[in-house]
Amino acid sequence: MESLIRLPKLGNNIGKRWSGYCARFAIDPFLSNESELQQIIVLAGFAAMVRTGTYGSRGGVAALARRVHHILQNGGNDDSFICDYFTNGNCLAVTPKHLIVMIRAAIKTLRLDTTGIEPDLVGVHSLRAGGAMALKLNDYADTTIQKLGRWLSLMFLQYIHNQIPHLSSGIAAK
Repeated sequence: MESLIRLPKLGNNIGKRWSGYCARFAIDPFLSNESELQQIIVLAGFAAMVRTGTYGSRGGVAALARRVHHILQNGGNDDSFICDYFTNGNCLAVTPKHLIVMIRAAIKTLRLDTTGIEPDLVGVHSLRAGGAMALKLNDYADTTIQKLGRWLSLMFLQYIHNQIPHLSSGIAAK
């Protein structure tokens, strides 16, 4: 497969950074052994590091690039999901059912069930509604909440309205 990158056109300083980046993640600098998707991910991670000046392990794109690199190095392929994980050499996927079990276990561990939050009524969508509530309580604009939560309308306000009794119980006694 032909590589998507042409190193000779890069400036000397960028070329040194690219070489260091490739060495750090054990990547062929010419990306000749990588699929097109892998090339794009590697280049996106590098570009984000150059743009933001974060040449360490910080930054969301760099973290995503590391995650994808890990998946691909452990037997994953271009059809793998970002939430895939590996145990005993097997590639497994995190499912909504896994998330529900973990969320409900966290509710019990944190003893939130003693505050009126019923674990059986909480699911993965609760995270989205809870995120909207957290943003609203921190005075983010409705349009920002809509964009971050990928809400197509102001429906998140209905979810927030439903959560107010849980948040305000006991306030008068304080």
